[in-house]
Amino acid sequence: MGMDIAAYDPVKNDEAIRIAGGKYVSMEELFMNSDVIFVLAAFSGDSGGMIGKSHFGISKHGLLIVNTSRAQFINGPDLLDALREGQIGGYATDVFWHEPPEEEWEKEIASMDSVIVTPHIGAQTAEAQKRVARYTLQNLLDRIQVMKL
Repeated sequence: MGMDIAAYDPVKNDEAIRIAGGKYVSMEELFMNSDVIFVLAAFSGDSGGMIGKSHFGISKHGLLIVNTSRAQFINGPDLLDALREGQIGGYATDVFWHEPPEEEWEKEIASMDSVIVTPHIGAQTAEAQKRVARYTLQNLLDRIQVMKL
């Protein structure tokens, strides 16, 4: 697609980024140089609000953000301000801070023309359901085996 791939991760996986043909950069470099950022990460309590005003302020004007991880990675009120100002050109997500949105700022984000919200359905694919069934069965078999000992 003619894109350069850059990644930020506090826990680097050099092999994964090499296979993807990309490079690791700082979070600041990611925001300064990207046209589109995908938030794809596991959430921990320490990750809350890690993306906010300081990052939006240095981003390319009109940056697009796609978040399919957890809304809590992003400071919601800061995102709303950046969307209103056009600094962030668009936000696409299948996760929200509260589901359904409770806070007024969440409701405003969800109603903006520059925002796309879809249901969080990643675990509902046929492939995901097959994996869940396999893991469940394997866990049951493992437990039965332990009980026999």
